[in-house]
Amino acid sequence: MSRYQILAIHPNHEAFVGWDSPMTTFFVQVFDRSIEDPDDQLLLWFGDEDRAIPTLQQLQEMIADYATIPTNILTQLEADYDQPWAASPLQQQMRRFTNGL
Repeated sequence: MSRYQILAIHPNHEAFVGWDSPMTTFFVQVFDRSIEDPDDQLLLWFGDEDRAIPTLQQLQEMIADYATIPTNILTQLEADYDQPWAASPLQQQMRRFTNGL
């Protein structure tokens, strides 16, 4: 799994993007740090389900109102995506369990 902080458009926001190999998805998170309660700071979170965001283009579209992903981070995300990954036996069992198989 990878996670990169990128520059948000709004100065009170923090934006993160990454690749989650076990869930086979890119993800985006945006937090509003001007909100006092940390439990309420999460503004946006996509990619928290299996195969939710399968392409970099979709990732860019989902975060466009909050940040732009720099070229070097896009390159790194593409490399992260290309890394081979195999689920452990426990992860395979949990996937079967959660998918009702």
